[in-house]
Amino acid sequence: MNTCKLSSHNTICPNLMLRYAGETGVYFWGCSLFPECDKTFSIDFNPNNLTEFEKKMYHVFYCFVNLNSFLMATYGTTYFNLNNAALLDYMLRSEIIRDNKSELEKGRTGARIFYDLYYYLMLLPADAIRIYLKTNFPKSYGLFEEGKKSIIFNDIDYNNNIVNEDAFFQYKDVYLNY
Repeated sequence: MNTCKLSSHNTICPNLMLRYAGETGVYFWGCSLFPECDKTFSIDFNPNNLTEFEKKMYHVFYCFVNLNSFLMATYGTTYFNLNNAALLDYMLRSEIIRDNKSELEKGRTGARIFYDLYYYLMLLPADAIRIYLKTNFPKSYGLFEEGKKSIIFNDIDYNNNIVNEDAFFQYKDVYLNY
């Protein structure tokens, strides 16, 4: 995701917001300073044309969300490889997120998430993922900002929300090479 030409920040643009093009039914990132800044980024996703990588990420994400085994491996693969907000949105609208999960939040795009999953996805290094989560799930973002933790792993600094990448690096491609 590019930086905004109007922003003084040199990382992600703080002015991007999730917008909806009603006439086309497509969600996209658009600058809140439009028309001065006309940057847009689509999160439109076609599930009928999944690449092999996306199919594997779908499987890994399913395992991370729904299994109580191999958490280090599935989170490690997710942490280093999930950087596409459109793919994440598709997965959060799929059967991966079961209705029996407690306190599901329904996002603006119709995607669903529970807070423990939200917390770990907010730790991913991909700016596009964090912007998507922040904008699409305001209730969960509020809990994240308040400092609510979800402690599962020993290799995360929960006081500062920092992942020890060295601990998860060995799992970076473990499920993508089969």
